[in-house]
Amino acid sequence: IGGEFFFGGLQFLSLEEASEKYHKTLLLAKEKAVMSGRNALDTWWNKHWFPIFCEEKGDFFIIASEEQKKHTPVFFYDYKDWDDIRPKYKYTNFTCMVQTIAECYEAGAYKLIEGEYGKYLEEDYERVESIRLKYNSNAFGTYYDLVPEETFYLPGF
Repeated sequence: IGGEFFFGGLQFLSLEEASEKYHKTLLLAKEKAVMSGRNALDTWWNKHWFPIFCEEKGDFFIIASEEQKKHTPVFFYDYKDWDDIRPKYKYTNFTCMVQTIAECYEAGAYKLIEGEYGKYLEEDYERVESIRLKYNSNAFGTYYDLVPEETFYLPGF
């Protein structure tokens, strides 16, 4: 939509945009940690989280590391999910994420609608979740379930 949106209203970031967002978010997180009386390394945004999709309400990210990995899980940090604000484990890896999105379009779970103010993406949430689980049956819980030794901090604090 407008060359920017890929699925669910999320903007696919170019490598340059993702790098810029990563550095800005990490800097902000460090500043907030210090303002909260913590060490600058004790932030709500982990230095290994690299954003790949974003929107106003949240970010999809992967875990970046120096060691070579065949697959890395994809997480979603939904900043408006106050029932459980921790980043959710959504996709087993990027390939499964793309397969899920493709099938959502093919099955009509995502529909491009022409509205009064232009095109928008309509989403059948139950169908999307069913398709997501088809390709990502082990992707549930949170980042902290997968990496329990890390401390969770509220976003922005």
